[in-house]
Amino acid sequence: EQRFRGKNAIIGKALAKREFRKVCYNLRLKWENADYVNAIRKLGNKLLRFYINSYQSYLWNETVGIYLKKHYKHFYETDYMLGKFVFSNEKIKNVKVPIVGFLTELKGEFGEIYKELLDREGIKKEDFMIKEIKEISSEGNSRNMIEEVKMNVAYSKDELRKNKLKAVLEFDLNPGSYATIVVKKMFH
Repeated sequence: EQRFRGKNAIIGKALAKREFRKVCYNLRLKWENADYVNAIRKLGNKLLRFYINSYQSYLWNETVGIYLKKHYKHFYETDYMLGKFVFSNEKIKNVKVPIVGFLTELKGEFGEIYKELLDREGIKKEDFMIKEIKEISSEGNSRNMIEEVKMNVAYSKDELRKNKLKAVLEFDLNPGSYATIVVKKMFH
């Protein structure tokens, strides 16, 4: 959810599609003489890359969701602001899933899923090479579909409800993983 707040993925998609005027309108940026790119550059590369990465994460989530629905009978969906996260209670084989970018090889089953998804989105992998703002171009990467969660559970007296216990969860996640996803998976 953190990555998708506001219009982050929408702005990322607009950047990739070179819809710079749309980016300026969505972010309420001021521009002069239709120079939208210069107005956008003032935001800084770190924030602009964040927008691109947000859209890539949306595409990755959709790709994994399609894959899980195809391969696992016991899946369930949980709402999030851009659609549905898909989870399964079955033992899932961990694989690397591409994060689409201009150098991503769209091969195998994930490549086929991405091709259909990108077509539906009206975007090509080459669109992530943003010549007008080269610094935010994204060549792509990959990420494990499953991340190990190291969790400790402790029970203690609940201060709010007499004679009840509460569970205190502590867990560590690898970089790029989000606690909100762990909570959604646990409490679907």
